[in-house]
Amino acid sequence: MNVARLAQWLQAAGHPVCVVGLPESPLGRALKGTDVPLIPFSRPLKYFDIQSARRLAAHLRQAGCHLCMVTTTHDLHTAALARQLFSRRLVLVYWQQMQLGVRKRGWLHTSIYRSLAAWVAPMPWLRAQVGTHTRMPLERVWVIPLGVDSEGLRETLPETQAKARALLDLPEAGPWVGLIGRIDPKKGQHLLLEAVALLAARWPALRVLLLGDPTIGGDDPGYPERLRARVGALGLTDRVVFRPGRPDVAVGFRALDVFAMCSSGETYGVVTVEAMACGTPIVAAHAGSNPDLLAGGARGLLFAPDDPAALAAAIETVLDDPAGAQARAAAAEAAALGELGKTAMLQQFESLFQRLGL
Repeated sequence: MNVARLAQWLQAAGHPVCVVGLPESPLGRALKGTDVPLIPFSRPLKYFDIQSARRLAAHLRQAGCHLCMVTTTHDLHTAALARQLFSRRLVLVYWQQMQLGVRKRGWLHTSIYRSLAAWVAPMPWLRAQVGTHTRMPLERVWVIPLGVDSEGLRETLPETQAKARALLDLPEAGPWVGLIGRIDPKKGQHLLLEAVALLAARWPALRVLLLGDPTIGGDDPGYPERLRARVGALGLTDRVVFRPGRPDVAVGFRALDVFAMCSSGETYGVVTVEAMACGTPIVAAHAGSNPDLLAGGARGLLFAPDDPAALAAAIETVLDDPAGAQARAAAAEAAALGELGKTAMLQQFESLFQRLGL
């Protein structure tokens, strides 16, 4: 979705854009119905696929493409071969989507990275990781946050919290804490349930909204069923509400008094920025991009990852200090509409293109 959004935004800003990939891939499906052309392309090998590199270079020449932005490490070697062997004038940029799990300082990866004119990392901590895990020169690593269309998101924001809860068929009484995202163990819905169970005695009216659809083809297909069973085992049946995913996610954020970002493995929490744009107080695991996005706690509270008691304490702090929570939420909203927004991201990509002579 990040790639599809950027392609459409760049095209709307006047840049001729085409996407190379499989029509039935998630990216291909995301582009269906848009004006962004898709060049069908597949490669059988991850490394040393010279024939695929030749075909890629030919596709890019035919499309008049001077810059190739690669978004997965699986495709990076083929793109590097295309430049090194068949199109030396091609400008190659890697747009990082995931954190680096292992060190990549060997001769093969170093050779690949030498083909890059630039590496785009979404957050400062990821840029620092590039410095420790690779031999990529840091002067060629740009930090450009994944912009969220905060203005567009706010256009769908219900006027009041009561209206948002009515749209979701929720009781108006609260408070409500929730998690918006795929029903998947990596998102941490189970952690939120454990935390709310710890708060049940002091906050008898506290309710939970879990808004999202189960992951299709995920690693743990039994998780949604176990999650519902855990609701009953914790005595939370009357407190927890499941709702299916919906395109107007702003409705969900407006309905909440606290948004809980429980995942400890998110490279970049787009959903966190969406919550920020909607002005919803946030508690988030101290992991991944959350410390940067929330300015170390100035825009939302951070808690120790995978710790229900720490999550419960953070939720309770928000509920006990609504003035402090709103101050942090206001700072978060300003950042989402400014430095973390769509406009700021496009401006930074424009600067990168100019620096690369495009």
